[in-house]
Amino acid sequence: MFNIDYCRSSRQQNTAMRLSRKEGFVNYAATRGLDELPLVALNDKNVRKLQACENFCVLLNPHKFASKEIYLASLRKSSYDLLIIDGYFGDSFFTAADIAGLRVKPNGKRRLVYCYMSLGEAENYRWYWKQAYHNERPEWLDEPNENWQGSYKVKYWMQPWHDIIYNARDSYLSKIVDAGFDGAFLDVIDAFEYFQAK
Repeated sequence: MFNIDYCRSSRQQNTAMRLSRKEGFVNYAATRGLDELPLVALNDKNVRKLQACENFCVLLNPHKFASKEIYLASLRKSSYDLLIIDGYFGDSFFTAADIAGLRVKPNGKRRLVYCYMSLGEAENYRWYWKQAYHNERPEWLDEPNENWQGSYKVKYWMQPWHDIIYNARDSYLSKIVDAGFDGAFLDVIDAFEYFQAK
C-alpha cells in the first residue's frame, strides 16, 4: 500500500512516515506542491516490481529546477525506488534516453519510473489544449477544478477524451510507452463522484 501525506512541516513529515511504516505502508510525505525531493535511505536492492519498493517520490512540478538537465541530474542522484514524475519538462516530453538514465539508482541498482497521467481532468498547459477552449469549451470539457489551477473536469466517457488519453497514435499513453516509462500513475480516477453529485 502506497500513500501520500501532504505536510506543512518536517515534523509532520516525520510523523507521517513513522505512522505509515508502523502500518506497513510505503509513504511519501511532502508539501502539496509535489515539487521537492526529500532525502530517503537507499534501498540497495534492484527494484523491478512495485512490491519491492521501500520508498517512492511524487514530483509533478519541476518548476524549482532551472533546466531539464539539472532536474534529471537531481532525480538520478535521489535514492528512491520509484519515481513518479510528469512526462514533461516545460514543453517537451521526456525521451527514452532520459527515462533510461532515471532507472538507475546512485548505487547502480534498478528502480522504477512512472509517468503521471490524469484521467478525470484536462490541464490547460498540456499539448492537447487549444487556446479556443478558454472562450468556448468543447462538449467533453466541463467546469474548472477550483482546487487545482489550470485543471478542468472532463466527461471521461466521451470519444474525443479517449483519443487524447489512449486511442490516437499521438495519445498521452503512446507518449508514455514511447518514452519507456515502467508504468503510469493514474490520477482523478474518482471523477465519477463529481458527475454523480452534479
